[in-house]
Amino acid sequence: MSGQGSPCIIERYELVAQLTAEMRAAAQAGSWEQLVSIEAGCRGIFEQLVAEEEAAQHQHPPEVLQRKAALIRQILADDAVIRRLVEPRLADLEQWLGGAQRNRLLRDAYAAGSMA
Repeated sequence: MSGQGSPCIIERYELVAQLTAEMRAAAQAGSWEQLVSIEAGCRGIFEQLVAEEEAAQHQHPPEVLQRKAALIRQILADDAVIRRLVEPRLADLEQWLGGAQRNRLLRDAYAAGSMA
């Protein structure tokens, strides 16, 4: 196979890059619901991309490989920004959930103790 599916594959990479840029913008704006929504769509496209890459057996012309590498660098750069913005939010959520769980365990323990 000599890159017959290359245009379609590059279009998928471009779409993933576009969606990753939108995710970065959503994270920068603190629009967490929008970020999650875009990520869900991106995941499906990425799965299609992986399937297409496997079918193409990674055989692409040099110009396609160069464009693909540039898009992957862009996607990874946006992903790094997203992670940097999301990780503190996740830590806050983990702390909040941990506190809620401790409160529930304490409440359950005191409720069980008052019945004894």
